[in-house]
Amino acid sequence: MKLSKHSGMLLLVVLATLVLSGGCMRSTPKECMQSTPKELIAQLVSENIYEVHFGTIQPVETNVVRAIVQYGDTAVPFLVDALSSQSPMQVGYAAYCLNLMGNYDHKPEAEAALHRFEAKPETEWAYFAIGALKNYLSEFKNYPLEEE
Repeated sequence: MKLSKHSGMLLLVVLATLVLSGGCMRSTPKECMQSTPKELIAQLVSENIYEVHFGTIQPVETNVVRAIVQYGDTAVPFLVDALSSQSPMQVGYAAYCLNLMGNYDHKPEAEAALHRFEAKPETEWAYFAIGALKNYLSEFKNYPLEEE
């Protein structure tokens, strides 16, 4: 059976989701919470479960993400530190977690990360980070997402 490019990508995403169980070696967010927020955020470097929507890579709520969000304010300083990471996957997921938490106190850090990745988008994962950062920044009233 020959798969189209799109159905092949969808199959890959579904298989990755089933095999990796949310990026956390444990099976539930509650079990993931046996790790500290700092340990969970370090796992975001390899958090490679995502969805592709209209050609853009989007983060998904994995068990690691759910556990980080459940930690709430305790995880925020580590998420803010992660915004300065060189890993676009970690930066994208850090912005995604902050967005899910409704924590919009870190606009300067998110803007700095966005400018860093926009200045030199070396891989498709840089665009993943850019998209997640723009989604986070879009929550700020009157934030310009497109340059005029």
